[in-house]
Amino acid sequence: PAEGPEARQQRTLVAELVGREHEFSHIIDTWEEACRRRGRHVHVTSAAGLGKTRLLNDVHRRLRATGARTIYLRANPGSRYREWFTFDDSKLGYRSYFGVRTMPEVNVANREARDWLIDAARYWLREFGVDGFRLDHANGPGPEFWTDFWTACKAESPGSFCFGEVVDAATVQLPYQGRLDGLLDFGTADGIRRTYALGTWTEDHLHRFLDRHRRFFPASFVMPTFIDNHDMDRFLFLAGGDEDALKRAAALQMRLPGPPIVYYGTEAGLSQEISIRAGHGMHINRVPMIWGNEQDGDLLEYYQELIRGRRQRA
Repeated sequence: PAEGPEARQQRTLVAELVGREHEFSHIIDTWEEACRRRGRHVHVTSAAGLGKTRLLNDVHRRLRATGARTIYLRANPGSRYREWFTFDDSKLGYRSYFGVRTMPEVNVANREARDWLIDAARYWLREFGVDGFRLDHANGPGPEFWTDFWTACKAESPGSFCFGEVVDAATVQLPYQGRLDGLLDFGTADGIRRTYALGTWTEDHLHRFLDRHRRFFPASFVMPTFIDNHDMDRFLFLAGGDEDALKRAAALQMRLPGPPIVYYGTEAGLSQEISIRAGHGMHINRVPMIWGNEQDGDLLEYYQELIRGRRQRA
């Protein structure tokens, strides 16, 4: 028989979660088998945090959009894991990072949940020899949690390096000293961008700030430097395409004591079309990398020379 419109709609469904197209397609194929009165069961399993819930939510929502009748069941409210999260009267019904439904906050005050997170870190250090962790939004769990996390990581791999992202004032960042190896240096990034991209600071002002800033933190507290990243406008865009401004900023960055981080493409002249402040989302500057003749060869060579010079001074 000819394929009905509902079946045709199902076949055109596309997974929202990039990287899970195969799993999505398998579930849809199984659904089609079940619709032909061939009973099927799919068990989706993986390590925590890889997108199982989001994948199933995606399947559920998209099948419902075709007019299919589906039932979505949630876990037992009496589950022991309920205490791993914080339920409240918010719209979502639980605490999450920035209100994102698929990013519930883990309640690190719960010892079992706390140990689960720390054991996951130790697993990657032990089984795969990772060098350490870049800890996003480290101020979420707060400084106290990282004391246990860092101690466990050092016990598992003494040479591991754990540094966090805390987008806040230096006074808020300082309590992480002794609890992590270091933090991303947002203060220095802001000063460099104000001076060379926006022109609202003079170089004298910047150097006075950097002197105070360095003396505020112990020398043992490592603060990697950067001039742009995935959550802010690219430097070249902010500077109105001024390559000389970018070169001056990069030259200063490579002279600073903190390990330099170069956001992909900045070294080759990659920019963006509009500001992330235009309201279209944080992904605006996460544009595809440029290659070959699209790259600014002179700028790339300049970056390579700066890096060679830094290595020679080390």
